[in-house]
Amino acid sequence: MAWRIEDAEEETVTMSDEVAMEGMARVPQGPSHPRLLRLSLVIAAIAVVVAFRTILIAPFGWVHPSEFEYWFFIPDRDSGAISVLIAGWLLWNRRGALASARRPAASRIHWGLAAVIVAFYLWAIWFRAQTLLIPALCATLAVLAHAWGGRAGLRLVAMPCVALLLAFRPPAPLLSEIIWRLQGIAAHGAHFLLSLLGYSIQLEGTELRHGGHAFRIIEACSGWRGIQILMLIGIVAAELRRLPLRRALWISLAGIPLGIGLNIIRVCLVVLTQEEVKAEFFESHTPQGI
Repeated sequence: MAWRIEDAEEETVTMSDEVAMEGMARVPQGPSHPRLLRLSLVIAAIAVVVAFRTILIAPFGWVHPSEFEYWFFIPDRDSGAISVLIAGWLLWNRRGALASARRPAASRIHWGLAAVIVAFYLWAIWFRAQTLLIPALCATLAVLAHAWGGRAGLRLVAMPCVALLLAFRPPAPLLSEIIWRLQGIAAHGAHFLLSLLGYSIQLEGTELRHGGHAFRIIEACSGWRGIQILMLIGIVAAELRRLPLRRALWISLAGIPLGIGLNIIRVCLVVLTQEEVKAEFFESHTPQGI
């Protein structure tokens, strides 16, 4: 009787072990060759850099000191190097979290999205639409991150993609409309603020008249570049404070009203100083923008 009990216990243990082994077999396992995995990641990284080299490497060309201000304040000049540097720093800063977020291999959905991205990339290359490579790169990073780490991986590359998108130049008609709206906001805001302070200011379109001087809100004074820079600063500040994704996005978006408000104050200062102080300091966009 005792033997039968022991035999039954052995049989139960054996059955439990088999069930456990079957359960473990059903659990998706990661790659069993870490070196092969690392090699595939290196190849993927090199492929991305080579494919998008025109927007990842080209912005780092030499800039003449007299044109340094164009990176920060002139709307139609390229400042992609700043966004690329910040996005690269964000990815490097999150490399440990990305490595620990590894999950099983990609699904058919990822391969389908990859095919769409490749088609979009080839279309942008064919029509020489270089600016469209920026959203294509962001989509590539998002698909790779989701295939690697699921939602956790996607959240980790969200802010680097936002930083890259800030270097994306909208289509010319849309960009012209945005800058024109910002010019109008700056002109009307400065007129309202100076009138509130007791100054006699005349407003004609986007031109402010004070005394014997006229100040026209041109494209460089629209505040468009300042908004982009402030949004990048918000991304960096959120990363340094290690804020969650939602708060980081809100801080970055706060650069829009902040940039508009600071630009209105800058316009007011330039209008007043042109009347009272004739200084070359206020004829350059660099100190004005700073």
